[in-house]
Amino acid sequence: MKRIMLLILVLCAVAAAQPRCGLESIHGAYAVFYDGWAVLPGSPLPLVVPGVIMGVISIDFGGKLSGAETVVVLGLVLEYEVLDGSVEIKADCTGTARTRARLKGSSQPPMEIVEKIIVLPEDKEIRTIVTQPTGPPDGSMALGVWKRMSAVPKSANW
Repeated sequence: MKRIMLLILVLCAVAAAQPRCGLESIHGAYAVFYDGWAVLPGSPLPLVVPGVIMGVISIDFGGKLSGAETVVVLGLVLEYEVLDGSVEIKADCTGTARTRARLKGSSQPPMEIVEKIIVLPEDKEIRTIVTQPTGPPDGSMALGVWKRMSAVPKSANW
């Protein structure tokens, strides 16, 4: 009987230790950082250039995104605004983030951005890889880290 009780106790402890994620575990304000490269079409060969992004993103209690980011490629500094977006998160802490962003002050149609995400609840961090608009066929790539600054969603802009 003691062995059965011990087995039940161990199984309960293991089950409790598994991270569970949902919108309630990711709302808040985040500092975001991306590192990657862009492939610029050219002749005879395309040009591969490094790029970085830094910004602020807010995720509200319903999973809606807002924010602003600064992109630097080849010394060119571009300010982007996140018009809207959403985060879908599964219990296993994986998910997808979708945003629409454009250059600040521009009337151009927004760029659609899709990212695969992994939530690290204990680190208060989200890791991302941009899958659209970068990636095949042009070879561009960006990896990101969103570090939680506050559990309270705030107006994310600069």
